Amino acid sequence: MKDAIIPDTNVFIHDPNLVENLKKENFFIYLPWIVILELDKLKSRSDVGINAREALRNIEKFLQEKNKNDYLIIFKNPSFRDLDGLDKNYPDYQVIATANTVSKQYGKYHKSIKIISQDRVLRILANELGIRAEDYVVEQAEVVGQAKVKNGEELKTIKIKRKEIEGDTILFNESHFKDGDIVENEGVVCCSYYDPFSQTQSRWKKYFAAIRKGDSLLLVPNDISLLGIKPYSLNSNGYNWHQHIAMSQLCNSDINLVFLLGETGSGKTILSLASAIAQRKKFLQIIVVTKSTSSEDEGVGFVPDTINEKMNFLKQQNLRNKKIIKQMVKKGKLTFLPLDHMWDTSFYKKLVIVDDAQNLTLHQIKSIITQSSEGTKLIFTGNLQQIDRKRKLDQKSSGLTYAVKTMENHPLVAVITLQETLRSSLASLAKEVL
Repeated sequence: MKDAIIPDTNVFIHDPNLVENLKKENFFIYLPWIVILELDKLKSRSDVGINAREALRNIEKFLQEKNKNDYLIIFKNPSFRDLDGLDKNYPDYQVIATANTVSKQYGKYHKSIKIISQDRVLRILANELGIRAEDYVVEQAEVVGQAKVKNGEELKTIKIKRKEIEGDTILFNESHFKDGDIVENEGVVCCSYYDPFSQTQSRWKKYFAAIRKGDSLLLVPNDISLLGIKPYSLNSNGYNWHQHIAMSQLCNSDINLVFLLGETGSGKTILSLASAIAQRKKFLQIIVVTKSTSSEDEGVGFVPDTINEKMNFLKQQNLRNKKIIKQMVKKGKLTFLPLDHMWDTSFYKKLVIVDDAQNLTLHQIKSIITQSSEGTKLIFTGNLQQIDRKRKLDQKSSGLTYAVKTMENHPLVAVITLQETLRSSLASLAKEVL
């Protein structure tokens, strides 16, 4: 006897491989007819179309298997008996009716029967009617690792002795772990009475940044800048070390994937764009992937500063930048693509920036990363506080959160969360008290 699952449409959008994943867990699936029809309507949507099409392909592939009836049945014409008040023409209610009908007709063949849905209202109604309904929690992750550790906290500061510094590296030892683990490519602030850049000793403490690379800490130049942009802080208490470290991670040739997190206005996109153009000679093309242009995307996830405005800011830094950007766009070395235009494309020696990645599912992020070929660098920017509610995602189910959790602490991957919002004091006040 298998446990039975009735999946809602939104679960397939979150996980197009749902059927295969449920099969591995030995569930029996009753797939409502209305779910297939809804997926068909969604397949042309610019924001979720790729997931809808993938889900339909996987369902069709599964139905072609010889033992399909051991795991899945497409359920048509559910009964609305004893479900007074539910409109037969409403898709969510048809899912509830399917679960109710299955329970009455086939309940004796299953240990349990439940709906899985990311729609809170559907779950509330179903449970009130005595029909078990739960959220889909597969491939969700707690907001841990650097995505949480650095949220609202300062970077780790470690004391460095002169004998530990060799050229542009610091010998990494157990004493540096006293403030917690330092993972691969994580940035730290170093404190020493010896300045490695001027090679002088002082009774005043010197501060500088470094990134862990294996058994060493790689020093980050104090004068680091990108196209004239330097680490900037509105905070009179100190220097913006998070930006300082992010610049180094973005430009490090040994790091192929950067997750650049932070609140709106912290500098994620502008630093990514500046680093890409600064490294233009390393790549055949720079691709900036923006949010889909569909009107469905408007709402919570909308950010007023467009990519073009950020690019104009880069041009304003100096005349040389303006000429470089103009030539790159003209030659096709710098291009901007909406999310729905970049599937099934192989990235060879390209730098790809994916903006607003907090609104992507794990399947979408995985699809992008697995398209990368040799010599490619990927940058995902995102604000986990600004997830579009229409995507049925939250901080746990966002593909960005899961990717950060599972891929950090690898020599090819860097994670950094920018802390300081560089907008006006009034904007900061409104964010804090409203």
